[in-house]
Order: sequence, then structure tokens, then C-alpha cells
Amino acid sequence: MSLCHVEFFSRALGKMAHMNVLLPDADGPCPTVYLLHGNEGDHQSWLQESRLIAYARAHRLAVVLPDGQRSRYVNSVACGRYEDCIVQDVIGYVERTFPVRRGRDARGIGGYSMGGYGAMMLGLKHPDVFAAVSTHSGSYSNGQWGGGSWMDAHPAREILVPLLRTAEYDLRDLARGALASGNPPAVRFDCGVDDFLLPASRHCHAFLDEIGYPHVYEEFPGGHDHAYWDARLPRSLAFLAEHVGA
Repeated sequence: MSLCHVEFFSRALGKMAHMNVLLPDADGPCPTVYLLHGNEGDHQSWLQESRLIAYARAHRLAVVLPDGQRSRYVNSVACGRYEDCIVQDVIGYVERTFPVRRGRDARGIGGYSMGGYGAMMLGLKHPDVFAAVSTHSGSYSNGQWGGGSWMDAHPAREILVPLLRTAEYDLRDLARGALASGNPPAVRFDCGVDDFLLPASRHCHAFLDEIGYPHVYEEFPGGHDHAYWDARLPRSLAFLAEHVGA
């Protein structure tokens, strides 16, 4: 595989931003998976803390690793327009620049922790953009589903928490909207049984069952750490590859 480090201008953020792009050794355009990092990470985290490159070789996929800082991947006055950055700027740059397939059916998204929420939120909110979502240890709670949250110590908590509880970013509203679209993305997610975010994952699973949203939910031994996310990553890549036609 080839690894490209990209520094590009994000119109949504009004500044330069970073991402890494993994490209398979294959002829012709391939599907793309976008993997989001957690609260303490950046665009290097998946490369530094997991065996992503080895796992990705099993699939004919481009893998994009954008930098979301501590934004929770939403548009906010506190952190910037990171939702727009991912959905418009990152995808636009990748599809203009690299030999990848365009269109919803060739795009999947995943992530861990904060990036798990980000991937689930973006996938459900933009069912016309992503065909599949697969996440690990997602910080889905925002205070209403039980379990802890990194938001408790976030410097922009007073701005972000009320925003995350609005219909624009609450996963319950977004899941209903994705179902109503008639073409919801395929969804799978998992959590470690020793993870402090396990209650939120279980609540999310129960809610999706309640509204009839087809999904796969799994629990495995492990906590909220990179060892757990690395062990689960092959399952995510296989799920995403299946649903984006890799």
C-alpha cells in the first residue's frame, strides 16, 4: 500500500488541515473508508496505535484518516465546522485527487470513542453520503444514555453539550431520519464489557431495536483502549468493505 500525508485548505474551517490516505496497490478506482480518531488523537492515531496497514491489505480499499481535533465532528462555534470539513472538504479533496470511486455506495465511515460517535452521527445524518458505518466504543451518551463521557472535562463543554442534545446531533433523531430516508446506511458497532461507555452502547442498541433499524451490535472482552480497538478493527474493515463493494 501507499501512504500519503496531505495538508490541504479546508474552506469549512478556514485554515489548513491534515489527513493521511492509504491507497491499495491495485489498478482502477476503489471504494473509500473514512476512519475517525478519538478525543486524544489526531490523523496519525490509527497508524501509530493499530495494525491498520496490515489489516487494510486484505481489502481493496482506500482508507482516509482525517484530523478532527477535539471537535466531536460537529459544526460548532467552539471548535469549528468539522462536520462540513469531513463531508464536504475531506471527501471532495479525496475524490478529486486520488483514484477512488465516487458516490454514496463507495463510501463507508468508522471510528473509535469520540470518532465512534462522529462516524455514527455523520453516517445517520448523511445517508446520501455513506453506505455503511462501523464503530467501536462510541461516546454516544451526551448525558442522556448513561455511562461516562469525555465531555465532562472538555473545555468547550458549556457550548457543546447543549448542541449535542439538539435534534441536529442527537443520534435518536438522526436514526429516525435515516430510516425515513428509505436508504439508511448499514450499521454495526461494538463495545468492550469493561468499557465505561458500555451503558451508552447498550442504550443505543436498544433504541435501534425499538425503532426497527437493522444493525449489528457486539460486545467483547476489553476496555476503552487502543488494544481493544486494534483487535476489533479487522471486523470493521470487513463489514465496511462488504457494504461499499470492495
